[in-house]
Amino acid sequence: MKKGLLSILAGALVVVGCQNYDDQFDNLESQIAALATTVAGLSQVQNDLASLAQTVQNLQTGLQSTIDTALADSLSDIETAVASLEAATEGAASPEDVQAIADAVADQEEDLAQILANSSVFTGTVTIKSVAQLDAMYALIGTLTIVNGSVDIVTNADMDKVKLQEILDAFVTVTEDFSYVSDDSDYIAAFPKLSGTRSLTIDMEGNVVMPNLANATVVSIDEDSSTKIVDLEALASVTSLSNGDGAGTFKFAKATNVHLTALTAYNGDLSIEVDSGGTILLDALRDLDDDGDATGDDLRIQGPSSFTVSELDGTGSNLTFVDVTTVTVNGYNGTIILGEDVENIVSDNVVSLTVSATDLVTVDITGATDSDDDDDNFGPAIDLDSQGDLLSVDIDGKTESIRIDRNGNLESITIGGTVQSADGVFIDNNSDLTSIDVSAATTDKLVVSNNGDLETLTVDFTAAAAISSSGTAATQEGTIDIDTNESLVSLTISTDNIDNLSITSNVDLETIDLSSMSA
Repeated sequence: MKKGLLSILAGALVVVGCQNYDDQFDNLESQIAALATTVAGLSQVQNDLASLAQTVQNLQTGLQSTIDTALADSLSDIETAVASLEAATEGAASPEDVQAIADAVADQEEDLAQILANSSVFTGTVTIKSVAQLDAMYALIGTLTIVNGSVDIVTNADMDKVKLQEILDAFVTVTEDFSYVSDDSDYIAAFPKLSGTRSLTIDMEGNVVMPNLANATVVSIDEDSSTKIVDLEALASVTSLSNGDGAGTFKFAKATNVHLTALTAYNGDLSIEVDSGGTILLDALRDLDDDGDATGDDLRIQGPSSFTVSELDGTGSNLTFVDVTTVTVNGYNGTIILGEDVENIVSDNVVSLTVSATDLVTVDITGATDSDDDDDNFGPAIDLDSQGDLLSVDIDGKTESIRIDRNGNLESITIGGTVQSADGVFIDNNSDLTSIDVSAATTDKLVVSNNGDLETLTVDFTAAAAISSSGTAATQEGTIDIDTNESLVSLTISTDNIDNLSITSNVDLETIDLSSMSA
């Protein structure tokens, strides 16, 4: 399609020197106007195709067990036709091409309407806003499995809730929009069979449980303090999730469970919240488009006691956690942001880390360069500063620099991997620190200073030249600075290739062993 349109435009731009300029520009303007009309028409055709494809998918998914053979075959034929028309849009290069596809789409929509009309399907809008309308729909309950249209329900106190629930039990597929509104706290509706609809709007008290909803494009579930469970466990893809606060905000501050277990695709940034200590199930979510490219969409998680990310690419995006006791992030190439009440972080691929609160207790991470950024030669700069609850730190992999300072309860530090820049490792003013292990680390600089409870220290890292931001090796300095650790009694250094060695103001120091330093 793009090549065809570009060919038209290129032809329009060919200028013959002897032509009149006014005629040239008039001709150019008319061709550009025609091109714009073609593009606009094609865009509408593509939207119509997407809507038709979604409707067929809803029907097929929702009626796996109840659909008859004739209807199934007819739907399959339409699905095949839609696929062919979608392929045809790629080659459309003129208004005539677009109109032909549009006519074919209209024919398929007409065929679908006729198929549904012949299959005991309810066609039109199911409206239930009064007792009379409830009774009328109840009389037609046998036809409500498939609704070729919309459902619009607003309950009131006079309605027979047994009849209403039987009607809700009947719905399997709604080809257009489904809306249910109720303020009745004594009756909590269930939607046990609904498997597909175009858009879904729910405004009710109590739990919202739709275990079979597999297809929807726009989902809006109003947040209510009585809602403890939001269960959309079968929903595989959706373009918009909302709690009434706008697309991408799915917040249920009093809920213990939000289940989006099967959700593999979401269009845009997404923020999900439950009550502190609750559960968010989002195990299948991916952030890659149909071509396998990262979407760059952000994800924010708040409330669950633990949350694991293992399927997100992360390139160009942020992953934010608030009030999540234990965060596990694997294989993520974006920025990890740790907010308030995040206590434990475990990650095997940290390319960027931001700590915006002071609640960390344990850190166990592996730094890495961003595999999608050819200019990233360092990896992340790790800065753990003034974390009053921090007890242990374990850092491995590739990092730009490591700075761990002013953490009053920190007891142990283990550092491995390669610290790339000349800033090296800086461990300062951690008053309760008793254990430092750098045996598996490679760096060109180590500073250990003002750690009041540190009594013994072994410095046995591998010294190697730092690198510059361009990735080239700098001149090796080899720096060790052990300074003002007031309880330090024993110091052993076996690291070679050290040019700058400073051991000063460690007032209790009794033993210095440099016997294993040979260069």
